[in-house]
Amino acid sequence: MGATWALIGLALRRQLGRHRWGLGLFLLGLALLPTLIGVLTLKAHEINPVLEAPDGREVLLGIFRDLQFPLLYPLIALVLMAGALRDEIQHDTIAYLWLKPLPRGALAAATWAGALLGIWALVGLSTLLAGAALAPPTERETVGLIGKLLLVAGVGTLAYGALFFALGVWVERPLLWGFAYLLGWEEVFSRVSPTASRLSVRHHVQGLFNRLVEGEGASPDPSLGTAVAALVGVAVVALAIAGWRFSRMEFPGAGAGD
Repeated sequence: MGATWALIGLALRRQLGRHRWGLGLFLLGLALLPTLIGVLTLKAHEINPVLEAPDGREVLLGIFRDLQFPLLYPLIALVLMAGALRDEIQHDTIAYLWLKPLPRGALAAATWAGALLGIWALVGLSTLLAGAALAPPTERETVGLIGKLLLVAGVGTLAYGALFFALGVWVERPLLWGFAYLLGWEEVFSRVSPTASRLSVRHHVQGLFNRLVEGEGASPDPSLGTAVAALVGVAVVALAIAGWRFSRMEFPGAGAGD
């Protein structure tokens, strides 16, 4: 167990360590950019009294509905997860992991868990700052809203992260394929084909957002239970496929811990 936690810490340091601070700051800035736009929108009526003052809660929900959940958070998951093992494989540094007396499944799971913690750190900070800036948590209702947004972000990036982690194990250019999925399948085909939409992660993240945050007035498709089951199911299946593939890959220097 101690070796597993050490590997998780190592994976987390690789994702957000000193040598990747630039990338981490860029991704955090990207996630916070819509919040800055929202703040400027709220302040615009103070400069021009003619403009109708928008409601901070509605601005916050619009940002998450239209930008954070469908685009920016999946991009963060893609960038951090796609290279979690692929970088080690491509640079032949995967051999150093064989020094740990752990099976390949445990190595893959620890690497995924470390990368997921890095994603959740960025996404959680972004969500908390957005909520504090646009809807200051002075009431229980607002605190509950931020909690629901955190839950949707956490479950959504769990599914996206597992999917992109599996992609990183299977293909040599996971970032390219991940962008193709996000921009091709989820952004283009899902808009013209209801079937393609239902087979996308975004559809179920949107359903979870609708049921938890928007309430009864939102579209009932999918239901809360269906959305949660689909997202968790994607994560479980993707991780199982990634583990199966990783266990059968050939690497120089694989030792007894394999």
